[in-house]
This record gives sequence, structure tokens and C-alpha cells, in this order.
Amino acid sequence: MTRVLSQFALVAAVLAVAGPALAETPQLAGPRILEVEVPESSLVGREATLSNIIYLNRCKGGCRLQAGNINDSRSNLTTIPCPQNGSCPSTQHVLTEFNGDDTEWAAIVQCVKEMYSPYNVVITETDPGAVTFHQEAMVGGIPSEVNMGNDVGGVSPYAGCSPINSVINFTFANSYPKNSGRAQLLCGVIGQESAHGYGLDHEFDCSTPMTYLNYCGQSFFRNKNLKCGELTTRACRCGATQNSHASLTGTFGPGTPITGNPTAKILTPAQSASVTGSFLVGVEAADKRGIDRIELWLNGYKWAEYTEKRTPDKQVGTIVINAPANVPNGVIDVQVKAFNDIQLNTTSSTVTVTKGAPCTSADSCATGQKCEAGKCFWDPPAGQLGDACDYPQFCVGGRCEDAGGGKSCTQTCFVGVSGTCPENFECVAAGAAGLCFAAVPEDGGGCCSVGQDTNATLLVNAGIGALLLGMVFGRRKRKQA
Repeated sequence: MTRVLSQFALVAAVLAVAGPALAETPQLAGPRILEVEVPESSLVGREATLSNIIYLNRCKGGCRLQAGNINDSRSNLTTIPCPQNGSCPSTQHVLTEFNGDDTEWAAIVQCVKEMYSPYNVVITETDPGAVTFHQEAMVGGIPSEVNMGNDVGGVSPYAGCSPINSVINFTFANSYPKNSGRAQLLCGVIGQESAHGYGLDHEFDCSTPMTYLNYCGQSFFRNKNLKCGELTTRACRCGATQNSHASLTGTFGPGTPITGNPTAKILTPAQSASVTGSFLVGVEAADKRGIDRIELWLNGYKWAEYTEKRTPDKQVGTIVINAPANVPNGVIDVQVKAFNDIQLNTTSSTVTVTKGAPCTSADSCATGQKCEAGKCFWDPPAGQLGDACDYPQFCVGGRCEDAGGGKSCTQTCFVGVSGTCPENFECVAAGAAGLCFAAVPEDGGGCCSVGQDTNATLLVNAGIGALLLGMVFGRRKRKQA
């Protein structure tokens, strides 16, 4: 019989929400990770379409469970209380009712819905019944009610990198002290335990529900390649890193985020202000998922970008971006664009300032710019990959580089990795990265001599070929330098 490694991944109260309100929150003992091997026969619906339903069960009146050798949420069957080795006798268990009030429960449900809204996942408080496959999140009780140790905050079946159907996971809510931050904490535990059923590993990042670290804001599945681990980093089980947002999108398809787009407001300079040199733009930006980056646009072109240098947990922030000193003098329409980690974005209202004096001709503007109404600006980019160019703003990809045969529009790529450039383009090393340029024909673009098959002819052709190759690689070598 094929055996499937199943991990009971758990979360303890060390996942306390950061903040002054919870600074004194008691913690359970350190988290443990248990691994048990269960027969594949315990996992129902392996051949069926994966259900996208998560049933949040607050265990009104208590949740009655049947422990045994089967995991099936439709019939309240679970292997969680079973010993790690050997067969599991059929036993009855009751998880006591969630000890919070309706307001706290509503906050938990809303938080879980926000967390899963970017994916085609249905969060429901109504039992789908005995017919429909679904994952069930039981929220309430204490770990000893299902034979878990007192240091366990939550537990879920885990079967490797492949999602599994119709299992029950547990969030032992009644073990967590009641306080103003408990709803957000329990939301994160529910997110982690349910996502284990979809094949996700623990992530070493405080802003995701898959973490063992102290939370740093409301948890979301992050569009970020993260290292895995509990209290220290380790290799991920299903790859070098894990992107939980990409994984859930690949499993279920996209949904409709309900947290809204970021907000962005220019604080300084003021409307109609006069500026000089590398002037400063003060920005206030906010997003429930946190701000990932802010772009500075001047007269319709992105001149600068501010990127968070830490995990994207900053929900509200005020930052300053320096406009580059080489921005031409003239009337300037200033805008900022704020992005979260799943690339939802918002453009601020426009603040118009004047740097120096309004332009009167394109002579005082940057290469390729026009001057109209006192503003220096570029037309929208039109150059496609491989098109000849004189300046980067002409190119759709924003890169105009010379590989030795004249400037052309290009894009970044990964040297030595097949398929990172389109057909008929090759990835050429350029500093720490690579750029796509038109591929050089293997025969150098010439043709061979026919009608003579002498050693002299072969030597002449070989010499010409060597000369051509030397010219090609010589140009590339100079470019890399």
C-alpha cells in the first residue's frame, strides 16, 4: 500500500500579534511539529476535483468528532487524535464551543475572507453537508480534547506538496487569552492550518499566516519568494523558496480581493510650488496588505521608485522620494503610484510645480523629449524588443542598450536559462543580470564556398569564420566591461 507522509503542522501562541495592546499576552509553550505516516486510504477524494470551499465552524454546542483511520470532513472523521504509530481505534471526541462573542467571531470571519479573497476560494459559515467535499476549520476547544499536547495552538493534516480534499483542521481558540488582538491572531492560525491542506509549508516571514514568527500586522498570503522555516530558516519542502500567493492562485485561480486598492497622497511639494535641483516628494500611502513600492511619475514618466527594504507589512507610511537632479527644468506634473504585493495600485492626484523656469524649446529638455506648455515630456513608448533606439524612454521595456552593433530596445533576462528571451533573441551578460539582444546566426551570416574542396579553401574559410567570431565576441566582451 502506498504510504503518504502526513505532517500535523501546528501553530502556538508565540504567533502573538505585535503591538502594545498585546505586549503582556501570555504564550503557550514553544511550538512542536509532529509527523505521522498514514495510509493513502485515509485521504478521501484524491481523484475528485479539489474543493474550493472552507467551512468555518465555531462549534456551537460543541463539535463532535469520530477519530479513526479516515479523514473526511463530510462525516466529521479525522485521524488527528490518533497515535503516531499503529492503527487507530474508533473513538468519540468533542471540541468545546468557541468561547468568544459574536463580534469577535465576525472579525475572524471577515479577516479570513480578506486573506483568501485574491483566490477562487469560498469561505462559508454554513456546513456544506455530507455530500459536498470541503475543508473544515474547527475553531474552539483546547488541544487535549483531541489528544494533542497543551503546547499546541492548531493542527492540520499535511500530505506534501499536493493539496488534499475534505480534511478537518483545528484552531484551539479557547487556549488563547482573550484580548483585543485575538481575532487577528486566530485568523492567522486558521489561514496557516487550512493552507497546509493545500500543500503550503511554513514561511520565515512575519507578514504571512504561514509563519511561526510574531505577526507584524494582519496576515496575508504573500506574492513574494520566501524562505521556509519555523524559528530558523531551512529549505522549503517543495522548492528553493515558496510564494504562497502564486501557489494558491495556481491551485484555485484568481479571485476578487476585497481589501481594496492602496491609497496614495502627495504631501509635499504643494500645488504650484517652485522647486529646484533634486527636490523632495513627500508621500503618504496606505494599504491593508502593506505597501510594497511607490513610484514617482513626472510628466507621465516614472523617474524614481521607492521599494520597501523589509517584509511588506507596513500598512500606513510616510516616505520621501528624491526626484533625480537631471529632471529638466520646466512645468512638472507630479504623481505617485502606490502598489501592494499583489500589484493592486492607485495613482495619486496631480500636483503641478515649476522647476526653474518653464521650457521654451526641446533644446533644454532631455534627449527625445518635446516641449509644450512649458513642460518637457516624452511621447508614450513605442519601441519593441530589437527596434533601433536612441534613448530608453522610446522603448516599451524602458531599456535601450548597445551590444556592439548599435543601440536597440531590450529587456532583462537570466543568462544561461533557456526561454528567458523570445525566439531569435539571446541573453547576453550585462553586469549582474542579462539583456536580450538579436541572436547572432551560428554561421556568421555568410555562406560557404562551393565547387572546391581543397585544404587551402578550407583554411581560408576557417580564417574568415574565426575573424567574424572574433568581431562578434570582441564586441560582446567590450560591452561586458
